[in-house]
Amino acid sequence: MSSLKQRNKNHSERGSHTGQDDVAKKSTKGSKGGAGSGSATGRVLLQFLLFFILAAAAVLLAWYAHSLSQQLTHLHRRSEETSLRGHELAAKLGTVLQQVESTRTSVSRLDSVLLDTQQQLQETNAAVRKGESKTHHIGETLQKLQTEILRDLSEGIQDVRDARERDVASLEKTVEEKLRELTQSIHDNIATFTETQERSESNVEEVKSRMGALAATVQAKHQEMATLGGEWGELKSSFRSQLGAQAALEQRVSRAEVSLNAVSKEVHDCRQDLEEARARLDEQGNMLRAESTDASAERLRESLDSRLAAAEANVNDLNAAATHLSEKLEFYKLDSVLSALRGTAESQASLREDIQALKANLSELASPGGGGGRLEVLQQELQSLEARHRQHAEEARSKHEDSFTQLQKSVREVGEKHRDAAAALKAMEEALQAGMDEKFSTVEASVDELRSSIGEAKSDLEALGLTVDSLLSKPAETEAAEDELASLKLSLNELQSDVDKLSVSLNRMQ
Repeated sequence: MSSLKQRNKNHSERGSHTGQDDVAKKSTKGSKGGAGSGSATGRVLLQFLLFFILAAAAVLLAWYAHSLSQQLTHLHRRSEETSLRGHELAAKLGTVLQQVESTRTSVSRLDSVLLDTQQQLQETNAAVRKGESKTHHIGETLQKLQTEILRDLSEGIQDVRDARERDVASLEKTVEEKLRELTQSIHDNIATFTETQERSESNVEEVKSRMGALAATVQAKHQEMATLGGEWGELKSSFRSQLGAQAALEQRVSRAEVSLNAVSKEVHDCRQDLEEARARLDEQGNMLRAESTDASAERLRESLDSRLAAAEANVNDLNAAATHLSEKLEFYKLDSVLSALRGTAESQASLREDIQALKANLSELASPGGGGGRLEVLQQELQSLEARHRQHAEEARSKHEDSFTQLQKSVREVGEKHRDAAAALKAMEEALQAGMDEKFSTVEASVDELRSSIGEAKSDLEALGLTVDSLLSKPAETEAAEDELASLKLSLNELQSDVDKLSVSLNRMQ
């Protein structure tokens, strides 16, 4: 701006100097006229340029303000959207946290059960390892026994050869006696070994059958837990739907209460209108009584008073019925009640129209020139009004009685449904708790049985060790004893393989 002003000023000064020089050459008067005209045009140009610059600056400022306001509105919308998304995410996170807590509790329970089973399996593994160590010790003792038997046999053969040379007869007798003793002891040991082997095999079979039953019970428990989880989800969904229906019914009850308040207000307005009409009729009766003392006018006034009193009583009855209905309405299905309220509102509207017509007739009677014909017309209108009031009162009472009976039925039905739902939930909870207790008790019983079977296997192994020790305590053995010991070793290896299979199955169950 300043540079443009300076350029314009320099240009104007140059123009003025050149004009003054040229005109000074010609004449001094011409130079004065040219200088004045040049300064005026320079000022006009300067003002025009200033106005143009200000207009451009104003346009730029307006465009910038418009763009800034659009950006602000866009930012406001984005902030509102982010706040709504934050609320939704908070609600979703709350539900997810609740589900995580429930799963965490169930996982903690399962972890405790698995820890117990793992401890029991560790105990069984320790017992199996002890049995393996005992079998290894038995194998070593058998090897030692075999070497000792071979050595004893070689020594016995050498002794027999030496003794045969000395005394053949005595040697044969002693050998026969020793062989009988040895065969008797071997037969006894074989019998005891077969008994222990049969007992151990029966125990192993029992353990296998119990493990199969335990696996079946565990699988059944998982299936029952899955079914119970599905039933629990269905119960939750049904309970939420019942809560939604209850909320909708409560909203409808609040609307019905608002409509009842409006109806009671209209009844109060009609009552005030009737009181005003009664007051006007009293004034008109006083005027008629002052003008003439005819007995017909008195009877007409009395009839008007009685009919107005009957109309007022009908209105009071309607008001009492409406208040009674508002006290009876608490919640649940209100369609029939709303229809009844619409009928009462229509009857109140017709009553208001009749009261307005009565007021118009009273105003005509109050005007001069009204004759006895108008009084008769008024009497007929009052009679028709009374009949209509009675009809509307009876209809309203019948409708309200029907609506009351329907409301009582609906309230009883809903109360019974809620009681049944509460009883079903309580029974389901008790059944779940009882089923879990029974399952845990069965698992504990199966674990106890497994422990007892392992104890029996330990006792059998100990008895087998005792029999082996008794075999080791014998002084002399034969090749038949070696064969029996080999078969014993094979049976022990089979028993060890069965125990290994049992441990593998227990690890799989874990």
